[in-house]
Amino acid sequence: MDFAEQLESVAYVLCGEGTVTYEKFCQIWHAKGILDKLYRLIDVDSTNLLSTNQIMEFISNLTNARPRTGFDKSSLERLEQLFIKTVGNEKEIRREEFKKIVTSKNPFFTERVFQIFDKDNSGSISLQEFIDAIHQFAGQSPEDKIKFLFKVYDLDGDGLIQHRELQHVMRACMEENGMRFSEDQ
Repeated sequence: MDFAEQLESVAYVLCGEGTVTYEKFCQIWHAKGILDKLYRLIDVDSTNLLSTNQIMEFISNLTNARPRTGFDKSSLERLEQLFIKTVGNEKEIRREEFKKIVTSKNPFFTERVFQIFDKDNSGSISLQEFIDAIHQFAGQSPEDKIKFLFKVYDLDGDGLIQHRELQHVMRACMEENGMRFSEDQ
């Protein structure tokens, strides 16, 4: 998820459509690594040192218009209500409840989507993780969709798709569609 989408998600979760007080504004910037991500965006040469020029160039680039994610207030509210309806009094959705919502003939895909959504590897998905992942999952551009599919194929999360990972995913795809092939095929 890009910085703007993450910032938007955090702000919505903390404030909804309500007024953003100074305290809430501070909470937004200190939530889930927002400031760290902002610093890394400005520090393009990864030196962990920023110049005044880098900061000013970054701020001036912010004035350029960018398309929004396609999630309006009502879409986010529906997603939030679906999440709350599913988890009830709990704060997070557990793997078993997630599997009831996201059904598949092959449990591999449901499990992979759960793993991708569960950013902190806690075994459950918080509302923030859910909204962040939905932004990524429902990305508008083909590049966003390819990035998500890459994560599905990259089973160990090392940024590479090894032959064994590709084989595993292809077998799962074939099983999902009722296809069987021998090892030679």
